[in-house]
Amino acid sequence: MPFSYDVTQASGLVRLLCVDTDSTNYRFDDTEIVAFLNINNQDVRLAGAQGLDALASQAALIGGRVRFEGLMVDGQVAAEALKAQASELRRQVHEADQDGAGLFDWAEMVQTTFSLRERLLNELLRKTVA
Repeated sequence: MPFSYDVTQASGLVRLLCVDTDSTNYRFDDTEIVAFLNINNQDVRLAGAQGLDALASQAALIGGRVRFEGLMVDGQVAAEALKAQASELRRQVHEADQDGAGLFDWAEMVQTTFSLRERLLNELLRKTVA
């Protein structure tokens, strides 16, 4: 299956982010989209940024005027715009990481009666401080 587009799936979201939604004139086949996801640990935004970088590289290599999504555009201008969008997606991922999403967590283990009392006391202290 060379092209599929379903925004409820990770591959469809990658296509949406890298503006590859036209089934008659697609830039990446499904295996390439899956490769972008695999390279970027299944992070949709990073995979979309990877796709945009690939499109920007193509536009920069061709140079001059190119047809992109049915429009004639200057290759260098298109490359710069695609790189900017890829950078924005990466910034969003980095910002989410800075907020602590998925970076670190801990668990308290209770093995004895004493550790159970200590855990309950710690939990009570956390609630009163917060």
